[in-house]
Amino acid sequence: MRPKKTALVVFCSFLLLFITFKGIEEYQERKEMYQRCIDYDPYESMIDCYGILSIERSGIDVAPLFQMRDHKHNYGITFLNSSKQYRISGDYLFVKRHEKNISFELVSRKYMVWQVTESGEREILDYDQKEDVPTYLKVDYRTGVVTSYLNYDQMPEEDKNVFQQLE
Repeated sequence: MRPKKTALVVFCSFLLLFITFKGIEEYQERKEMYQRCIDYDPYESMIDCYGILSIERSGIDVAPLFQMRDHKHNYGITFLNSSKQYRISGDYLFVKRHEKNISFELVSRKYMVWQVTESGEREILDYDQKEDVPTYLKVDYRTGVVTSYLNYDQMPEEDKNVFQQLE
């Protein structure tokens, strides 16, 4: 074999091995992620999951890139501009809302947010001003219960430490 052909064969062999091992590595990572999902089947647009929560590509052109969903209560908790906008600590997923996904109700003139409260039920919380809608969310990924804070003054020190890592 000529040197150019030999070099090409060696290069192609290494490339094929790299692609094969990279595919196996990605498969293992997705398999581990899927094992963290509780009571729902993973799907293609999902990029991460913890318990009943998933982070997925939003698929909506005018929306931010990602959405955090609660599969037990069947609703979108918030939108994210980056897949790195959240932290896991203990049994909680911490997220800072950069885009406050809220709806403005024309009749009541209130800003409305869906949230699972301590009672375990999905409820609508309404606010008079958009600035009053909480920015910091601490979500129990086993139950979906959301604890929300408007600012650092409202949260315990251990939660503040986790949220500061998102700044």
